[in-house]
Amino acid sequence: MTRLDPHSYADDTQPRTSSLRWKARVDFDAKVIHAEATLTFAAPGEGPLDLDTRDLDVASVVDAQGRAQAFSLAPADPVLGARLHVELPKNTTTITIKAGGEYTAVS
Repeated sequence: MTRLDPHSYADDTQPRTSSLRWKARVDFDAKVIHAEATLTFAAPGEGPLDLDTRDLDVASVVDAQGRAQAFSLAPADPVLGARLHVELPKNTTTITIKAGGEYTAVS
């Protein structure tokens, strides 16, 4: 693993994202955000992908065909947050992460 930034789980040997499409639904009464992030890679990839998260409940990770992908969410680190680890099958071009989490309203 080659981490260029000591404040991130990002690894420059893993697939590089070329675009991000993000959709969210905010439940203001419950103070919860439900979101879906679709990452498209610069080139088809495979193997481990580590992403930074903070205070998320990850529900699923799927590929472009909607097939579930193996993932794990590590315990949170106070500085780095929680590492979302996804195992990408060969020739993965896109993944979608569905997650949610509580937020604190700022006045």
